[in-house]
Amino acid sequence: MRVIVEQPAEMRAGHVRLLCHGVSGMETGALKVSLATLDPGGARYLDPTGEGATSWTAGEHWFAPRVVAAMDGGVSIELGPEATWHLRPHTPYVLRVGGGAGGPEETRLSWPVVRLPSQAPAPLPVVAPAKEDPVVEPTPEAPVIDDDRLTIRPERPPLYEADPPKPRRWGALIAALVVVGLAGGGVWWWFLGGLPALLETAAEPAKLETTLPAARDYLRKQPAAADALGEAKRFDAAGVADGAFLLRSYAAREGSAEAAADLGRLYDPDGFQPGPVVKMADGDRAANYYELAAKRGDVEAMTRLAKVLRSGRTSRADGPEAAVFWENAAANAPTAPVGAAKP
Repeated sequence: MRVIVEQPAEMRAGHVRLLCHGVSGMETGALKVSLATLDPGGARYLDPTGEGATSWTAGEHWFAPRVVAAMDGGVSIELGPEATWHLRPHTPYVLRVGGGAGGPEETRLSWPVVRLPSQAPAPLPVVAPAKEDPVVEPTPEAPVIDDDRLTIRPERPPLYEADPPKPRRWGALIAALVVVGLAGGGVWWWFLGGLPALLETAAEPAKLETTLPAARDYLRKQPAAADALGEAKRFDAAGVADGAFLLRSYAAREGSAEAAADLGRLYDPDGFQPGPVVKMADGDRAANYYELAAKRGDVEAMTRLAKVLRSGRTSRADGPEAAVFWENAAANAPTAPVGAAKP
């Protein structure tokens, strides 16, 4: 996807138009966009409904643009000041566009200098789900009596069942023995089998639901990096790639060398395989994540980082020199595993 950012003179301050070429199958009515930073510690996603620091969130976020129109070979997207106010000139961002059967499409762009309003705009309102109208049950109609004459019949007296026969004494004795036997068996089960099993069940924490919204709610509690990485592996096993990516990104930012190395392999051009979340190789991102893991003592990440820097697939001018540094660091590193997460 190739994107051109324009702001004609007739457009109001803060309004821009994104001309997205090379996309197809997009439904303009359902199209949404995602803008993310290229921070080494993990992507931050633009949320136009927030203000200040809350306008960038750690969880993947999509929002609807102001205007979407189809054009020859792509789509035209208009963003308002509630989005452009938070974008810095000459800063790289990752733009993703998706909607309908087409996409999502992804590309990197350097944000240009655009005209902005003199004051910060109000954030987009959070649209609440529409309330359903209460169901009004129809009032039953009164029966229509054709005959003017109405015969009133006396009500029948209520029927009472005869008193049940009183149980004999030997029946009560048998019932008492059965109750005592059941109670004794219950106590035996409780102390020899039921109580330990019940305590073990109560000690097990409730497992996190493997959905993207559940992962976002879980990260709001700021779990430990090791716990977040463990949940990411559960999401991997369940096939929830977006949730696993979100959890692993959080774990990498919080100090997990293993999570950072995993993310570096996702973007590494060497042996790259497109996936549900990462669709294009990115040497710069791979190097950033490998460097996070390498600085935390991951020897394999040091080796992979040196290889990426030496390949020339990053934008770093000091790539060859930095590759030599990390090759020496890997050669002199201890073989004992280093802690995966900061305290």
